[in-house]
Formats: sequence, C-alpha cells, structure tokens
Amino acid sequence: MACAMDFHFYPADTQHCQVDMKSFAYSNKILRLDWREGKEASMLHDIRLPSFDVGLGNTLNFSVNTSSATYSGIRFTVILRRSISFHMLQTYFPSSLFVIISFLSFLVAPESIPGRMTLCMTTLLTLTAMFAAVRQNTPTVSYVKGLDIWMVGCMICVFFTLLEYTVLLK
Repeated sequence: MACAMDFHFYPADTQHCQVDMKSFAYSNKILRLDWREGKEASMLHDIRLPSFDVGLGNTLNFSVNTSSATYSGIRFTVILRRSISFHMLQTYFPSSLFVIISFLSFLVAPESIPGRMTLCMTTLLTLTAMFAAVRQNTPTVSYVKGLDIWMVGCMICVFFTLLEYTVLLK
C-alpha cells in the first residue's frame, strides 16, 4: 500500500489511502473478487495509533483489462485523521501565550525602553526557536503547511509590537 499524503492542513489533516486488492495471475474466468451485496469493509479490532484516528471509507469493485484477459479487484479506503491534541499542547497554546505576553508590552510605560524591548525581543527569539524545533518534527515537504502559517503569523504579531514601539519612540 502506498499513500500520497497531503500536508497542506498539517496538523489538522486527514489522509485518504486507497488499498487495492486484485488478482495477479487468475483472470475473471477463474477468480472473481467482489464485495458482498450490502457489506462493506470493516475492522475486526480497533486499530490504535498514537497520533491518528483510523477509519475505513468507501468500497469499490473494479476490473483491469489487459491484452490477455480481464482481472477483477476490490478497493477500500483507509482514513487517517490526525489527532491535533499534541500540537495544541506543544505548539498552539504556548505560541499564543507568547503573543499575549508581547501584547503586554503595551502596558509598560513608553519611557521604560529596556523593559519593553527586552520583553518583545525575548518573545520574538523564543518563538523563532520554537518554530525551528517544530519544523524538525514535522513532515518535510516543498510547500507551506498550516502549522507554518500559524507560527509565522505569531512571529509577525510580535514583530509588529516591536515596530509599534519603534514608531512610538520617533
């Protein structure tokens, strides 16, 4: 089984993997694979994966025509829905707190330059380090994932608190 995965919405993604079972050596004249009428694929036991909820999707009968014969096959879909609780606790919640902490710098008096700059720079550097750590534990793909957009958005919010303070000083 091979499954082309789409990580655009990672970590809130759902993967649909098709599983084909077909006859390799016996044509339809000898062996015919079909789903029973009214029956679909089902799991005998609950499959537990640490970061996924596993389910089964649609079923299908199909045939493959070759120059020598016609071969039957059946298909079902394995649905892997990623559990987001890990990323909520490890990424979304802490990064949200850092953005809120950077917004608290608006409560610091504008005359307190070292305190305000330290607060903003520390949160920005912490978010940058967090983003680097998160990127190491995510799938490597050539496009932007939902988690990347979130982390960059958090860093932009903190950067704008620094920019606002710079404008305030001038």
